[in-house]
Amino acid sequence: MLGRREVRNLNVELTKESRKALKSIYKIYCDRRKEGQSKSVAVRFEDNVDIEGLSEAKSKLKRAGLITCFITGNFDLTDKAIIYMENFTKDTIHKWIEFGSNFIP
Repeated sequence: MLGRREVRNLNVELTKESRKALKSIYKIYCDRRKEGQSKSVAVRFEDNVDIEGLSEAKSKLKRAGLITCFITGNFDLTDKAIIYMENFTKDTIHKWIEFGSNFIP
């Protein structure tokens, strides 16, 4: 589990393609949770999951610690990825506010 300090310092750098694949994975995870699946089941993905650009993004997501890959090709979404996606919108809003404040006299 990540501590508070580590959550704030999730400086994950991804390409647009990798970010798009992660968003798709996270959406599937959220849908599964809404359907009542347990977290341990909802984070598990099979190799044949239909996500555009996943095959190219998989190694980048693994290096960033956002997925855990298995020999079978299956993978799990990590807690780090879930936290990153939960905070993604908040961070984007904060960046826009900070950027906009540069133009206020």
